[in-house]
Amino acid sequence: MQPAPIKLPKKPRIKQKERRPDQRQFSVVPIRAITDRSITEMQLRVLLMFCAYSNRGGLTWVGLTRIAEHFGISINRAAVHTRNLIAAGYIKVLYKGFRGE
Repeated sequence: MQPAPIKLPKKPRIKQKERRPDQRQFSVVPIRAITDRSITEMQLRVLLMFCAYSNRGGLTWVGLTRIAEHFGISINRAAVHTRNLIAAGYIKVLYKGFRGE
């Protein structure tokens, strides 16, 4: 006697959700960055995008891919601008963040 064949359920349909429109209207930006002539215009724009994605405490988890998508540049170019902003002291990277985050 053969066991009854196993019936697998149908594959679930995955619906792609539409991306909601951006609801942010304001962002906090360091005043020093506005008057600093040592950073380029694109570096300032990248810094502004990081500021747009930061929370009230100034922390952000936005990735370089998202930054690159906004400006239509490569991820490597976004990384170069970010490294220059880190060297200038506008962005601080926390390698050891908070426990559990």
